[in-house]
Amino acid sequence: MEPEQAEDFDSPALMALRDVWDAYVEGEADSDDVVGVVHQIAASLEQHLDVLQEQVNQGTSDVYDPIFSSVCKAFMSHLQALKHMLKEFQGEADDGRCFFEEGYEMAQKATNQMMEAHHKTMARIESKAPSFGGLPVATGRLEQRSLWEQDFVLNSGTGEVQLESFLRLKKFLESYSRGEISASRVGEIVSQTKQAIMDQARQNISIMSRLGIGSPREQRLRKAFSDSGLTITRVIACLDRVQITLKSLNAQALTQCLGELEQVCRQLACSYREVWEVTRS
Repeated sequence: MEPEQAEDFDSPALMALRDVWDAYVEGEADSDDVVGVVHQIAASLEQHLDVLQEQVNQGTSDVYDPIFSSVCKAFMSHLQALKHMLKEFQGEADDGRCFFEEGYEMAQKATNQMMEAHHKTMARIESKAPSFGGLPVATGRLEQRSLWEQDFVLNSGTGEVQLESFLRLKKFLESYSRGEISASRVGEIVSQTKQAIMDQARQNISIMSRLGIGSPREQRLRKAFSDSGLTITRVIACLDRVQITLKSLNAQALTQCLGELEQVCRQLACSYREVWEVTRS
């Protein structure tokens, strides 16, 4: 299975679905493996929908905003696509029809919709138009030692940035590759890392709810936190893929996942560096 069109957006979730389906077709994975991956991705999407609901509850997002509504619909469409894929293994076989591949096409469309909405959001923020409805005016002062700040690492010598949570996970993965710890132990660390990143997302939403929308400083903070929100989605998806790959015991695939995770974690750290620089200016 390959990406549908050159202009389609890709994602760790789509890559995981392609990988497990290709393995299933080749006889290298069974139906339980495919269903397990689908369920894991669905659980991650549910987490993201919980975060979106929290944005509404905090007043940082408006359900009537067309862009925000498009994001929510994309996540729900993605969930429907996963449910459609499962029909492949639920006795609903139809000659000449592949429910999994049909569901994958639906998931691809949902991913495209998510990315298009994100691009529209970034364009609106950069134009300094109010985003997701009116927000309460505040000083823009951030809490001391917020979760993002605790996880943010800046190498004073090289200027490079990264997340402490990623560096910790990387050490465990390296120990696993040397046979020093079990896959189940690494899986626990991955789950802990996912929870820490989700906690950051929720706290970032709370911080954004107290920002104004007028001053250049507040605009920079809002853009940085908005950027971090999308990147966190990608970080969680990469962590999901690490967990899936751990179960397959594929060392080469795990190395590839680690490289992808390192890249998106560095992107998240770059967003945090922008917040760090603004709050100290």
